[in-house]
Amino acid sequence: MSANAEDGKVKVFAFANTKDIREANRQQWVLGMAIREDGVVVAQHIHSSLSWCRADLSLEGLRGPDILAACPEGCEVEFVEPEDVVAHEGLKVAFEKNAQLRREHEEKERTVATIEKESA
Repeated sequence: MSANAEDGKVKVFAFANTKDIREANRQQWVLGMAIREDGVVVAQHIHSSLSWCRADLSLEGLRGPDILAACPEGCEVEFVEPEDVVAHEGLKVAFEKNAQLRREHEEKERTVATIEKESA
């Protein structure tokens, strides 16, 4: 887990997983996620509105304990507004790291499956 150079705390980016801000403001249910700067998803929740998504994914919110459990050295949560998700530099880096983690996991699963197949 990496730490923010400024204060030593891990950065967590929380966001509503929606592409359309107008739709997000009208939706009855909004999927929210929180991802550490190292690409690990630390919380997700279905929220009844975009406002509740912001609140629930804060350290004081409903998913705050999950976020804190994933960041035992402490963290800072930044909520990224839907219109900023695509262009947010920190979130883009976290997404790239998450994709790399998924590729590594899939490769490990293929290796295990091959070993199991060969030993059967």
